[in-house]
Amino acid sequence: MRKYETGFILSPNLSEEEIRGFLSGVRKFIEDSKGSIIQEEHWGRRPLAYRIGKFTEGHYYFFFYEGEPFITKELERRFKQSEKVIRFLTLKMDDYLKKVEKMKKKKKDRREKKESKPQEGDIYFEKFEKEGDNE
Repeated sequence: MRKYETGFILSPNLSEEEIRGFLSGVRKFIEDSKGSIIQEEHWGRRPLAYRIGKFTEGHYYFFFYEGEPFITKELERRFKQSEKVIRFLTLKMDDYLKKVEKMKKKKKDRREKKESKPQEGDIYFEKFEKEGDNE
């Protein structure tokens, strides 16, 4: 199973009951599809970066979950049909996590290489002896 992050913005006109119902529907669909929710975040009501339709703010929600690819396709289809969702985005976290690990490894290798190599501008003193001068 793959890991995904789906973020979506709900309309600011929705009541708490409507929001709870929508979120429970999303949770129920993921779990019924043999997926598992890893983490759920609610950022609250925030202003949008730009006007979307007639809205200038919305409720931000993020779901981190594991599941099969059909789950994300079905969620996105449902989001498109719902007037409650202003915007949504799904990221495949497997690829992202691989890139993060690769960047960390490169950074660590650079740091180790830099520490083992003398820096430009470092001064080293060596004792030179003249030939024939054994004092």
